[in-house]
Amino acid sequence: MKMPRPQATTENSSAKDELINLFNNWVKASFSQSLEGLASLEFYKKVLGRIAAGEDLSDELPELKKLSPTEVIRVVQALIERTDSEVRKAWELKPNISSLFDLTVRQHKDDISQLPYFDIQYQATVVEGLVTVRMTSWRRNLTVEVEADDAAAFVVMKKLVMASMKD
Repeated sequence: MKMPRPQATTENSSAKDELINLFNNWVKASFSQSLEGLASLEFYKKVLGRIAAGEDLSDELPELKKLSPTEVIRVVQALIERTDSEVRKAWELKPNISSLFDLTVRQHKDDISQLPYFDIQYQATVVEGLVTVRMTSWRRNLTVEVEADDAAAFVVMKKLVMASMKD
């Protein structure tokens, strides 16, 4: 009597699926960091506007009593610049992985939504072709898509795994 041939009962995931899963985790963390930074940025801009209007904020922010108005404006402007930079950096990948991708960050806000819309693109070029990982947001809903042929996605996934081992 012949034994039946075993059949695999699990699905074999593709490199594209693996990239989507990996980037889903990364963009969720980046999105949260970005929103926190944007909230801080909005706060600093309001403080700067109130100070520029001549309002005394020393009761709300006791640290301001130690500084002259010119120094306060300079400090708040520096905080705005630093926070704006941190919001952009929130989308960057870890240093050992970022060299594999070119990053494009687009952000816009309309009158309807309180949250900005993000269109983030990570592009890797390998011999096998171009791999584009795109994240778009609508409110708090994030969508990650991968555009690539299977061979290129497989090579990029291998490079990501190897780069992660160096971390």
